[in-house]
Amino acid sequence: MKTIAIAAMGAMLALAAPVWAADRAPVAALTDADNNAIRVVKVGDTVTVTLTTASDGGYRWVAAPAPGVVMVGEPEAKRPNLTPPMVGGMGTTVFTFRMTAPGTHVVRLTESRPWEKNAKPVKTFQFTMKTASPVPVRKPRSR
Repeated sequence: MKTIAIAAMGAMLALAAPVWAADRAPVAALTDADNNAIRVVKVGDTVTVTLTTASDGGYRWVAAPAPGVVMVGEPEAKRPNLTPPMVGGMGTTVFTFRMTAPGTHVVRLTESRPWEKNAKPVKTFQFTMKTASPVPVRKPRSR
C-alpha cells in the first residue's frame, strides 16, 4: 500500500512540474542580436525571444514547431510608445518557450504577412537549445 501511495505522489508531482516551470524566470533571454545562438539549458527551463517587427505593415512572427520545445501561451506583441499616438514605428513580439525533453533542439521563427501565402519571409531567426535532463535532487540518507 505504501508503494502505491508513493507512486501516486510521484505521478502527481511529475504532472505538476510543467506548471512550476512556467512560473520560473526565463534562464535565457534572446533578442534580434542572438540569431543563430546556441544555449545550454535544462528540461523545464524557459527561454524568451524578443524580436523587432513592423506590425503596422501587417508583418507577424511565427514559430515553427520543434520537438522537445513548447511555446508557453501566445506571442505578446508590444507596440512602440509614440507620442502623440501615431501610426508606424517598430514594435516587438515576445515569445516564451519551455524545454520539455533532453536533446538538441533548433527553433525557427519567420516574419511575413499571413495573407501572402507564397512569399518568402522578410526575416528569419533561429536558435539552438542543448537541453540536459534536470539533475535529480538527492535526499540525505536517514540513519
